[in-house]
Amino acid sequence: SDAAVRSGSVESSDEACSDASILLTKLALARHSTDNISVVVVDLRRNQQ
Repeated sequence: SDAAVRSGSVESSDEACSDASILLTKLALARHSTDNISVVVVDLRRNQQ
């Protein structure tokens, strides 16, 4: 159904954003950041319906 496709797309987008935030955090830690690390990832792609 369309709802299942959209739901899968959202889950995929959420997973991609989560993966990106983990990678960015690891990169900051690998560079021995001496301050707090904050990561914000925003998916700006339009939802395909």
